[in-house]
Amino acid sequence: MTANETPQLQDLELVQLINGIVWEADPVTRVNTFVSDRITSLLGYTPEQWRSPGFWEAHIHPDDQARIVAEGEALMGRGQPYQLEYRMTRADGQTMWLRDLITPVFRGGVMVKLGGVMLDITAEKNAQAELLAARARFSRIIESSPVGMVLSDIKTSRVLETNDAFLRIINCPRAIFMGEEDDFNPWVSADDRAELVRRLKEDRTVRDFETLHKRRLTGEQRNVLISAEYLEMDGQETLLVMAQDITDRKASEMALEESRRTFEALFEHSPDAIKLIDFDTEEMPILQCNKVAARMSGYTREEIIGKSAYATLPDDQRAAILASGDAEFRASLESELEMRFESVQQRKDGSLYPVDINLALLTVGDKRVVLSIERDMTARKKAEAELKSSQERLLLSEKLASLGRLTAGLAHEINTPLAAAMNYLHEAERLAREYQASIGEASVTDDDHREIAGELISTLGEGAKTATRIGEFIRRMREHTRDTVTGVLDFDAGRGAEATLTMLTHQARAANVELIFEAPEQLVVLRGEPGRFTQVVTNLVVNAIHACEGTSQQAGTVTVRLFEQLGHPVLQVQDTGTGISPEVLPKIFDPMFTTKDVGKGTGLGLSIIHDIVTGHFGGEISVQTSIGEGSTFSVSFPRRTRSEALAG
Repeated sequence: MTANETPQLQDLELVQLINGIVWEADPVTRVNTFVSDRITSLLGYTPEQWRSPGFWEAHIHPDDQARIVAEGEALMGRGQPYQLEYRMTRADGQTMWLRDLITPVFRGGVMVKLGGVMLDITAEKNAQAELLAARARFSRIIESSPVGMVLSDIKTSRVLETNDAFLRIINCPRAIFMGEEDDFNPWVSADDRAELVRRLKEDRTVRDFETLHKRRLTGEQRNVLISAEYLEMDGQETLLVMAQDITDRKASEMALEESRRTFEALFEHSPDAIKLIDFDTEEMPILQCNKVAARMSGYTREEIIGKSAYATLPDDQRAAILASGDAEFRASLESELEMRFESVQQRKDGSLYPVDINLALLTVGDKRVVLSIERDMTARKKAEAELKSSQERLLLSEKLASLGRLTAGLAHEINTPLAAAMNYLHEAERLAREYQASIGEASVTDDDHREIAGELISTLGEGAKTATRIGEFIRRMREHTRDTVTGVLDFDAGRGAEATLTMLTHQARAANVELIFEAPEQLVVLRGEPGRFTQVVTNLVVNAIHACEGTSQQAGTVTVRLFEQLGHPVLQVQDTGTGISPEVLPKIFDPMFTTKDVGKGTGLGLSIIHDIVTGHFGGEISVQTSIGEGSTFSVSFPRRTRSEALAG
């Protein structure tokens, strides 16, 4: 080579040292006029193969071939250096990514050749593909996460990525939040945001930071739990923020806390004793109790907690239970889950007191506990005894009042047959004197004596009958007025009703009311105190008579029936009186309520009847009424089987 000759590429050893394939090609034919030996080590082809026409184009990856040929044609026409990136098929069939750096060479303004260097960028492309795949996976993770996530650039604060979960928390469209339309700051408290930034600068990570975020479209504030961490991605410093909307959880926690405080207040201030008892431990120790439970038993709270629930039972009961293990009680509570009963308990000082106990078997976590709510019944028992005494006095008072209303009738019912009996006695006396005077008279024959004696016997017989009626009436009166507290027994209801109506006959007749008794076809047996049944019949019939007195009819009718209906004994009192108005009807069984004139009613009759029917007999009382047509009171007594009636 002379000093004036231009060195050729193939003559330069430097070309062979370049870590790439150096080449030259004709810009018109695109045939390679030179290629460095690197072609063999990188692609596996010989320089001779590479310089053959069309070789380069034929070995471009089929998916890139058309694009690269078109791009190369366009870029070459600009006359400026350019580069192409494409895949080339190696001699062994594998694919290699190449970056082709191409420079057009001009002489005298004419492009005379193309020169370039092909660099292996397969590793770079693979790394990019892996990075894209990683980013895709990261994006999928972010998007599919139920936790709100935001990725942002630390230097610019620009949001790089977010997911729908976070956008739902702040109720903000993606375009707005990503900064395409305007900036939106979801933070409610600037101090909270500054504190989060401070912690991040110190530790580069923050966990479970509670704050408030606001929703963009509504301004509603939501409780948010935030975790944040600095990350390096592609050499870029980024901040990953994860947010959970805990508004509902906070509300639940607040409700739970409020419920806990409410429970504690109810527990501590309940007027009843409350205990929590370990059911699974044999001795059933008391786990917790309120101050009423401690005070009621005479212990301090510290003393009673840990003691067996049986510790407050009387000594004999406690000993029996501890000896038997109380298996029956435990089995019953496990089966029923709830129990209520009355018992007697023993205070620390040994005194006894009655209690009403409600038990409920609960499962708390993995532990079974008994909730025991206990009420001291001492005052109630005393009040019940006093109430029972008052009721008995009230019943007697009403009984006497009823008897007082019958007084006029009693005098009439006794005086009338008594006067008749006296007349018979006077007539008997006259006949006896006539008989006495005729003794020894010659004009009086034996037949005359027999006639006088027969009249005397007849008169005495009629007088005896009249006296018997008086005795029967007095017997019935004694049945009617006897003390109602005679003890529970089986009695003939038909006979009792008939005797009572006999006592009321005069009162009905005086009121121009016809009193009718439809006797039962067969024996009707009730169980209870006969006097109380008599009081029910009396009050219902007297009320019915008074109802008939208030009508414009010349005569009223009160019908008393006693029969069985579907196995239930039924007493029915029907009147043709005034009826009961709708506004009065709901009050008729209320104590002290009456519509009668002064002196006719105490306001206790129907109330006492209701108490006797429902409380003493365990039955029901109802009324059907129609204004101007009358009322029918029906008393249904409990069903009794024939065997029960016979057995008593």
